[in-house]
Amino acid sequence: MRLILVFIIAFNILNATEIRIPTEGGAKSVYFNLNTHESTIVNADDWQLSFKSGNIAGTIRSNKNTKVFRAIDLTIEDFKTPIDAADIVDKSKFVELINDPSDWKMGAFNDGGSPEEDFNYGWGEYSQGSGIFGSKLFVIESTIEGKKHQKQFVINSVSDNKYFIELCDLDGTNELSNEINKSTFSDKNFVYFNILNNEVINNEPNINEWDLLFTEYVTPIQAGPDVLNYTVAGVLQHPSLWVSELEGDVSTEPSDDTYSPMINTIGYDWKKFDNGYVIEDKTYFAQKFTYNEDLEPVGSGYIYRIRFTNYEGGTDKASTFEVNSLTSSVEYKTNQFAIYPNIISQNESFNVVWNSNNQVITSMRIINSNGEEILSKNLTSTNELSNIKIDSNLASGLYFVIFNYGNNIATQKLMVK
Repeated sequence: MRLILVFIIAFNILNATEIRIPTEGGAKSVYFNLNTHESTIVNADDWQLSFKSGNIAGTIRSNKNTKVFRAIDLTIEDFKTPIDAADIVDKSKFVELINDPSDWKMGAFNDGGSPEEDFNYGWGEYSQGSGIFGSKLFVIESTIEGKKHQKQFVINSVSDNKYFIELCDLDGTNELSNEINKSTFSDKNFVYFNILNNEVINNEPNINEWDLLFTEYVTPIQAGPDVLNYTVAGVLQHPSLWVSELEGDVSTEPSDDTYSPMINTIGYDWKKFDNGYVIEDKTYFAQKFTYNEDLEPVGSGYIYRIRFTNYEGGTDKASTFEVNSLTSSVEYKTNQFAIYPNIISQNESFNVVWNSNNQVITSMRIINSNGEEILSKNLTSTNELSNIKIDSNLASGLYFVIFNYGNNIATQKLMVK
């Protein structure tokens, strides 16, 4: 994991431009470029699965119209063995999975793994020099034009820059296989796939041509004592974009520690429904970088200031916002942290990664949604990149991980299912 923090040396706010992004009631997804103000509009429901490009990539995500279930006792060796549809909702036989809404690398099929961080990709394990080899059996359930489609699904391997996948009906018939070539889409973040047509789809602009994605996605939401999965309309950010969320109408430069790489930093909760949509009084600052050939953010960045002014539901589901371009000089700086994954099940562990260019004693606290402290740890930085695993025994709910270094404080959310 590469942790980057940008320090603003100088900036100049230009006149704000008002932008309106309609999504045709969620039927479209819109990729928006903060620099050119150009939009790329794609069909939101033409695909069910997406596969990450890149040499070591093995991330597989599901669309909002597709549920993913992993078999508990069955493995990839049981592919094509008939499955009773009633078993899929039996929690002793299948577990439902969703994408991590805060991290592009953590798709539904990567649950339990750390793609590109270690050898475990969730659906399979990496073998040195050979590729990633699947071990899990999944059922995917897609609702397309009001009709439910259920398929067995396995990822046999990723090798030679290709995903090798197979599907069949629940009863084991109508088997289909496909090879999804990552190298064909090396200028994209993901490759998209339609399970009904067994077809690969080009469904996003080049990776350097967009910054924000206006779309519907599934996210866990606290509902009383339970955590439920809801489809929400919101904004996800480009993997090279870091965003700061501040309360109020802010025109001055935010502090360094407020920026976050979580792709749902803007998310959906900049609006709420109260006899009509009400816009929260928040300001967002986004740091933009370009990618090198290793898909790392490099070079001088641009800073953009964003304030939402309106949201229309119904048949439009349109977001209106103002964007300012801030010119800047930037340099890389340390002292930043991240947690991953930030959605875990009870008794699962998570990782804390932080950067420090000196021997700074730091502390980490976990508090629950009632403000009660659950865990406190002192941490010592021994090099530029430090990483520890936190074994948690947290009940289901929303938590906040608070990281202190020097006079700085940063916070990230942790959801326990």
